[in-house]
Amino acid sequence: MTIVKGKKNGFSVIEVILAAGLFVMFASGIMTLTVDGLGMGRLAIEQLQASEFNSEGKEAVRSIKNESYAALTAGSNYGVASSTNGWVLKAGSDNFDKYYRAISISTVQRDANGNIVASGGTVDANTMRADITTTWNYSPTRSNSVSFNNYFTNWELKFIGNYSSPLQDAIVNLTGSTGGYDIAASGNFAYVTVVAASSNFAVINITNSSSPSISSSINLPGKPAGINHAMTGNYAYVANSATANELEVVNVTTPTAAILSGSYNAAGNNAGTDVFVQGTRAYLTRAGSTPSPNFIVLNITSPTSPALMGSLTLAGSAVALYVSGSYAFVASSTAPQGLQVVNITSPSSPTLAGSLSLTGTAPSTAIDVYGNTAFVGRRDGSIAVINITAPSSPTLISTYSTGTVAVTGIDTDPTGTYLFASTATTTAGIKIIDISTLTALVPYGSYTTTSANNNIFYHAAKDRLLVANSNSAQEVIILKPQ
Repeated sequence: MTIVKGKKNGFSVIEVILAAGLFVMFASGIMTLTVDGLGMGRLAIEQLQASEFNSEGKEAVRSIKNESYAALTAGSNYGVASSTNGWVLKAGSDNFDKYYRAISISTVQRDANGNIVASGGTVDANTMRADITTTWNYSPTRSNSVSFNNYFTNWELKFIGNYSSPLQDAIVNLTGSTGGYDIAASGNFAYVTVVAASSNFAVINITNSSSPSISSSINLPGKPAGINHAMTGNYAYVANSATANELEVVNVTTPTAAILSGSYNAAGNNAGTDVFVQGTRAYLTRAGSTPSPNFIVLNITSPTSPALMGSLTLAGSAVALYVSGSYAFVASSTAPQGLQVVNITSPSSPTLAGSLSLTGTAPSTAIDVYGNTAFVGRRDGSIAVINITAPSSPTLISTYSTGTVAVTGIDTDPTGTYLFASTATTTAGIKIIDISTLTALVPYGSYTTTSANNNIFYHAAKDRLLVANSNSAQEVIILKPQ
């Protein structure tokens, strides 16, 4: 018998199940890889977009620095906005689609060898650090961020001219018959307060400093006094001696149409004397020490509506101030505490951190700070040079005499080489002083005016000295290097 074996066709049930299982596993793997690949591709795209948003922020900060290095004030959670002179820092982060960009500006310290260190060094007044972070939600349960930092230095240093014998570049004759009181500048515009009851605030176009022109002038209620020297953005902040509006905010977005847009009425009847703006805060000083506080911290996130954050009563009248980092340095009318240092780390509760008693009885009249050094002008014509490395324990380095009449204003150049002082006299009324050696300041140059001088501002970007003068026919004097 012959038995014939045939071929078996098809698959058994077990083989089908196994094959199906393998197929599912393989397909699932492919799908996972595909989805992950797509996810990684999307993440890469979003990271690129965030990086580009950061780059825009960096270039905006660079532009601000190039326009005015002083505009890079230490603070956090900044955004950027356009203004008359280009970009400016603003309160609050920037938003584009689902991306949020926050910029922080901080001071930089260097060791004895000039290397940047995190702490324990000396603050470099010509270097600032910007940290820029963009965050976004990749998914409802996952957030992402891209960050980088950049150091910005003061490139304006190379433009400082020879002021051993400064020359008149131009004068500006404002409306009225009273003199200029204070002056500040940013970019192509200068801002001046005038000792007058009308047309007491003016905007001056100094695009061509040899041929300045008046862009606009307005009348502020009361009598304007000090103006914020750290000008930035679209607003000028003015201290006023009127007791109903000690701080006035002028919108200068359109220089040809400056307009009062806000004010602050502090408690009591003490006149405003000076103001300093740092980030979203304005620091206001006032005359007198009783019954109302004479050091006030204001929130200016909304410039048109300044709001009280905190206050402090200092000894004597607080006549001028300079803010650096976490401290406000206040020139006081009382010699026993001619310099008072206020800790502003907590703006709602500022505290007196330290003070320095100056020799004699002459009140302090002006102040400027460069790095770890404060320069305090006094009514007897002297300038006290003070070490503020330890703000709570300032120490006197030296004293320099400009003469016997009051020092009315002080400003330093970005290199810390020269100090410019205005005095209440005519002959050599403008002083240029070499401060390279703090223990022994040296006279470098001077300029004689026809009337007493009320204040001074050095415009580093244009290398010009701007003087507020008491002469009603030349309230502003512009000086240039020889």
